Amino acid sequence: MPSAPVGVADGRPADAREARRQERRSRLTQAALAMFAARGYHETSVDDIVARARMSKSAFYEQFDSKEHCFREVLAQEGGELIHAVIAAAAGGEDHRD
Repeated sequence: MPSAPVGVADGRPADAREARRQERRSRLTQAALAMFAARGYHETSVDDIVARARMSKSAFYEQFDSKEHCFREVLAQEGGELIHAVIAAAAGGEDHRD
């Protein structure tokens, strides 16, 4: 039976490492969404986001270049879901304002 690809840096399977990276990124974006919704972009700091996610600042900066980079990703994720929901509702004959 073939084994999973092994990462060069630490010997763990590459897919397990990628899954952990994605889980950390998701925790950070969910925390950021909650903080941006509650306090707004300007009043939310990276410290607020990492405290909510219960992660370190270094973990944040491993995933994002800046707070703005994180904010743009949150907008892309959440905005994309909203757009798809509106299109699906309109295709079903529902009023897009609902």
